[in-house]
Amino acid sequence: MVRHTLPPTTPAKFFLLFISFIIIIITNKMTTEEKTNKKSGTEYHDEDTSAFFNEFERETKKDYAKCSMSQTFDNVFQCYTLGAQAIHYYRYGEKKDCSSYWEDFKFCLKTKTKSNEEGDRMLKNRELEKEARKKQLRSSEEVWEARDLKQQQA
Repeated sequence: MVRHTLPPTTPAKFFLLFISFIIIIITNKMTTEEKTNKKSGTEYHDEDTSAFFNEFERETKKDYAKCSMSQTFDNVFQCYTLGAQAIHYYRYGEKKDCSSYWEDFKFCLKTKTKSNEEGDRMLKNRELEKEARKKQLRSSEEVWEARDLKQQQA
């Protein structure tokens, strides 16, 4: 008498087979109404879901100012690299101050926790403040104007 036995299976193989069997059952239980809705491209949602999607669409259509976390962190990292520090030391005779880059990174972190409108407002205000500070600093144009005056007097 010959006995037929199944090949030995490990518990992991059995578990994977069981999970795949459950997935097949769940996908086959889809009602015909759901199938026709998917084919026609229309989906039905309850009121809360519809409100969420409507709000999401409104938010994505607006053009909010955003800061990039990866870009600001890259700026901080780039500031501390040996090459950037060496160039700054060669040009100005002192170590490069990277605190402004850290401030930008921390500010970008703050804007990520705010709503889109508030983050947009914060970013625009910060840009205006940066421009105002930049205009108060000396520029290279002052040097050239001074040189022109010296050349005219000679």
